[in-house]
Amino acid sequence: SLTTNAVWSERQGDWILEHLNGLTVSMDGAPETQDRQRPTASGRGSSAAVLRNLERLDGAHFPYGIGMTALPPFDSLAEDVRFLCEHTACASIQVEPAFNRERGRHDYDRSRSDEGFAGAFMAAYEIARAAGRRLHYSGANPGKAAALFCFAPVNSLIVRAGGELVSCYEVTSAD
Repeated sequence: SLTTNAVWSERQGDWILEHLNGLTVSMDGAPETQDRQRPTASGRGSSAAVLRNLERLDGAHFPYGIGMTALPPFDSLAEDVRFLCEHTACASIQVEPAFNRERGRHDYDRSRSDEGFAGAFMAAYEIARAAGRRLHYSGANPGKAAALFCFAPVNSLIVRAGGELVSCYEVTSAD
């Protein structure tokens, strides 16, 4: 499997379809949100390429999940989930809030974001449920008991943008 931004060439897409059996695609919602939060290296929007490649995956009945990042004030979360439900065949969407917009920082002003995310998540959850999709958030897993928060320590290898190999997306520096 692979976690990817889904910005790849047709040849790379051929390889993915032939050699992999699942993907997690980082996509944050409607084109406006996706292009703002995940521009390409050149600064252009990535939504057109991502949607084109997801359409190809859907046509091949290739299994994938979507990993979304939601940013405060979370106003567009419900509509971004609606967009994903209407424009992809993805059955499972995981949303994670990034309360701080600065890469690698984990401190934030809780007073402005926690309740906003909770309300937006519940609205988005109802949209996904009505569309027959599963929307989940790692910080809220009622009814599930697990020894590990995630399986990164036992089942992941991640190549960071600088080329470093790590076992968790939460590793934000070489230190």
